[in-house]
Amino acid sequence: MKRIFVAGSFTWNNKGDAALLIATAQALRQFVPDVELSFTSFTHVLDAQRYKERVVAMPLDPSGRVSKCIHKSGTWSPTLLRLVLGMVVLVFRAWLLIRICLPKQFGYRLLGCIAPTAREILECDLVVSLPGGYLQATTLGEDYWLFHWLTLSMAKAAGKPVVIYAQSLGPFEGVHRKWAEEILKKMDVISVREEFSLKRLKEYGVAMDRVVLVPDAAFGLADDGRGTSEFASVAESLNQYPQPWVGVSVREHNFPSKAHPEVWMEKYLVEVAQATDRMIELTNGTAFFVPQCILSGGRDVEVSREVVKRMRNINRVRVLDEDLSPLALQVLYSRFEMLIGTRMHANILTMCTGTPIVAIAYERKTNGIMSMLGQDENVVNIEDIEGNLIPMVERVFASRKEIKAHLEKAVPPIRDRALLTPRVLIEKLKGLTS
Repeated sequence: MKRIFVAGSFTWNNKGDAALLIATAQALRQFVPDVELSFTSFTHVLDAQRYKERVVAMPLDPSGRVSKCIHKSGTWSPTLLRLVLGMVVLVFRAWLLIRICLPKQFGYRLLGCIAPTAREILECDLVVSLPGGYLQATTLGEDYWLFHWLTLSMAKAAGKPVVIYAQSLGPFEGVHRKWAEEILKKMDVISVREEFSLKRLKEYGVAMDRVVLVPDAAFGLADDGRGTSEFASVAESLNQYPQPWVGVSVREHNFPSKAHPEVWMEKYLVEVAQATDRMIELTNGTAFFVPQCILSGGRDVEVSREVVKRMRNINRVRVLDEDLSPLALQVLYSRFEMLIGTRMHANILTMCTGTPIVAIAYERKTNGIMSMLGQDENVVNIEDIEGNLIPMVERVFASRKEIKAHLEKAVPPIRDRALLTPRVLIEKLKGLTS
């Protein structure tokens, strides 16, 4: 196992994805110390600079011209996109045959924009689908996952073993489910990070001898010194704010099951504003809004500022907009008394430091993670926060010392399991192929 190609990274600008990439790289290198890793990304130039890893561009960009033209077709766009991507796979298969007769270098040039991915696939020993929650389509028009379907299909066309690493899978609406079932049944080993995904795989007819339940990869993230050093560069400016500190993580949400999502989004903003005011009153300290997604990664900064507009104690609030790594953010989370967290990986990285949280579940993966840590009573679904969020904040604050003591015992075993995931997956792969 000398070379592993890790597909599915989104962008450094999403710190949850960044945490998963760094944690996956750490776990793989712990299992195979001399392994050569490469990754895909939609912002590969930025990511290569920040991760200091080899990163190549995804074969097709969802925000590119081809994708925009396809999406103009309305309800037909998922089917049309699937046809286009299927044609790309057929071209790749044809190229594989041509490559037998042509020099490698010339052959790669024939592939154009998919050449970097093709090269990594053909030269690796194993393809790993990076941890995350991108393999889903909660509505018919949500076809982002198909760009990852392309990479997985290319890997199988090339005859490479493919491992799904600590994913949340589904749900898939409409025809997406058929496509998902087809590709998932071709995967050699699938690991999921919560019971919801395990149940879906059974429903999709995936053989359970290929499936493993593992912790979220972010539980294995460890500061190698970079986080502490990076946080020190901003600590001086942050230390001027009154302590104790509390944290807030928010995100934009489209409430796909609701008729008027803008009304539900306003409820969310108001409830988080009131709950943040309550944390400030309880601590007489400062609330830090910590965006997980910046720039092209999402609108966390803008949503944070919308919440602040609806608060009373705006003089006790700071919205962070610094481009901090997940390692540095975890150092910050460790200094909080508690956190209200919508972004799941903000919650995980915070709990890994022993800091109590109130989790807002925008997808059921959050419920699964909280259940794993025995924190079921400290999570509320995003549709149900009205009237429930503030009482939960008050209860968690009152019992924060007990929760912290619980997390200090509950997290280490899960962290150990997260670090063992590469061994579990590769041994299962060897067992199935021997």
